[in-house]
Amino acid sequence: RVVVENGGDFREAEALEALLARAAHPLVRACYHAAVGAQAGDDIASAMRRLGPKLDVVRLTDTRGDRPCALGEGESSARETVEAAQAVGFDGTLVYEYPAMWFEARGDVEPVLSSAAETIYGWLASASSAAAPEAAAV
Repeated sequence: RVVVENGGDFREAEALEALLARAAHPLVRACYHAAVGAQAGDDIASAMRRLGPKLDVVRLTDTRGDRPCALGEGESSARETVEAAQAVGFDGTLVYEYPAMWFEARGDVEPVLSSAAETIYGWLASASSAAAPEAAAV
C-alpha cells in the first residue's frame, strides 16, 4: 500500500480524498493528520466520514497554544478524532506524534508515550461503552 498524508496543498480531507480519487488505485490509501486538517478548517467528524473507506492511518498531536504537550493535556481535537474514527469503524493505525521530542531535550520519553497509550485506550473504551446501548437497541 501507498499511504498519502494530508499536508501541503492537500491539507483538508476533501483535497486528500480528491487526490486519492485521481490515483484511482485500491492500494493508494489515506493518512489523516488531524491537527493539519483542523488547522485547515476541517470538521474532524466530517473528515473521518469522508475518508473512512480509504483511511489506513490517523495521526494525533496535542498542543497548548503553539507548544506540543502530552496527549489529552492540550487544546487539540485529539479525543474527538479518536472517537470520530471509531464511529466510522476505523480499524487502522493510530499514530501519536510528540514533536517536542525532536525540538527540545526531553529526557526520558517513556512516561509521555505510556501516558499517550493509556489516554488513547481510555478514549476508545469510553467511546465503545457509550455506543454499546445504541447498538443493543438496534
